[in-house]
Amino acid sequence: MLIAGLIALALGVVLILLYRSQKKRLGAMESTQTSQVQLLRELAQSMREGVGEGNLMYNTEVKGKVVCTSPLKSELEGVACVYYSMRVEREYEETYYENDAQGRRQRRTRTGSDTVAANQRFAPFLVDDTTGQILVDPEGAEFVAEQVVSRFEPGGDNAAGEIRLGSFSLALPSLSGDRRTLGYRFEEEAIPVGRDIYVLGEAAETNGELRVRKPREGQFIISLKDEEELVRQGQSSAAWMLAGSVVCILLGLGLLVAGMVKH
Repeated sequence: MLIAGLIALALGVVLILLYRSQKKRLGAMESTQTSQVQLLRELAQSMREGVGEGNLMYNTEVKGKVVCTSPLKSELEGVACVYYSMRVEREYEETYYENDAQGRRQRRTRTGSDTVAANQRFAPFLVDDTTGQILVDPEGAEFVAEQVVSRFEPGGDNAAGEIRLGSFSLALPSLSGDRRTLGYRFEEEAIPVGRDIYVLGEAAETNGELRVRKPREGQFIISLKDEEELVRQGQSSAAWMLAGSVVCILLGLGLLVAGMVKH
């Protein structure tokens, strides 16, 4: 009981920390005003004339369409995009042995998976909100993308020892022992060119160019979901985290008290 109580308390503390992080994220979105690109350019011009070039540092949101003249091409689906993240997992079945309640050795099987490839890439892009375009430097951003590939391809270990999808290919070593390949799961998400985008970050002028980048302090979010949906989902997650933390802490305290009384 004592160990279970400590585990429940630890889980409650983790949920509280996650709740605080989610509330901070929500607070940044709700307190930051959306700016048109034209307004940001006028603000940069005023700063330039007043205190000199490169002094604009302004937390803001911009909303518009993704524009990129040299987009990336996602590895699995070949989507023209400014961000993608891909993962390939091998799913397998293996034989193992364990002793039953009578101490007899039993042969059993179980399934599992391991990651054989993973990659993430992003590229600078423009946001066009009809009043103008502004550069976005995505370094350090939290990306909220859409899933473009979710596929399972059945198949065991082959003689060639290679898997392919789109431009992706990987030579694989054969599995040894009692482990057998069931197939491969391909997952990829991306932010395609031409889509509506929401960006929360810091507008700054660097090297004579206005851009949105990761702020010195605060949130940096690049999302295909609009602000309203992000806030709605964040509020729901925060509520569940808070409720879960209360339950875990109360349960943990109850188990600790019961354990101490028993001993």
